[in-house]
Amino acid sequence: MHRIPVWDIPTRVFHWLLVATFAASWLSHELGEIEWHFYSGYSLLVLLLFRLCWGFVGSAHARFADFVPTPARLMAYLRHGTSSTPGHSPLGALSVFTLLALLTAQSISGLFNADDEGNQAPYHALLPEGWADTIGAWHGALFDALLAMLALHLLAIAYYQIKGNALVNSMLSGFKPGENGKSPPVSLWRALWVLLLSCLLVYLLLQSAPPIETAQYF
Repeated sequence: MHRIPVWDIPTRVFHWLLVATFAASWLSHELGEIEWHFYSGYSLLVLLLFRLCWGFVGSAHARFADFVPTPARLMAYLRHGTSSTPGHSPLGALSVFTLLALLTAQSISGLFNADDEGNQAPYHALLPEGWADTIGAWHGALFDALLAMLALHLLAIAYYQIKGNALVNSMLSGFKPGENGKSPPVSLWRALWVLLLSCLLVYLLLQSAPPIETAQYF
């Protein structure tokens, strides 16, 4: 039987770039490299915009409709261990949507954040007076929530690895043991156009930010 990948190349590349970009954001913050922290945040926004669009126009199993964790799908999986798609299981899908939502909220809050040294994100000037500490607290709390979700995500991956379901290998190769994709992946050209659109939208977002006359921003 001709094997069809479950996860297409754009989805896999997005996954690993997301891991690298999140790690770069954390590391740049810890090292006090605020300029690189901003740039990694912008890169994260591009990736998230790409995944949002790819969830509607991408290959079959990259589309949100294929693996959205509806109550019926969750109940069927919890009761019988069955999934309607060879892609993400309903529990895995729930984790994916939660992580994407937290990362999006983290990135958006970062656009309004500022630090104690006077470095301001592009949209910080739009905040009402007294909101700076609140946004900073949200940004920190979202990061803590992300760390907790990532820990659960890694534990789940380790569990499935022990059971013989090598999810890491699958996200590298695109193939899942015992599973076959329902339809061939769409053209990579479509992914390229979606990526260019995502870059353009983030660029326009940054260009539309209000001017900052005093503090430095990147």
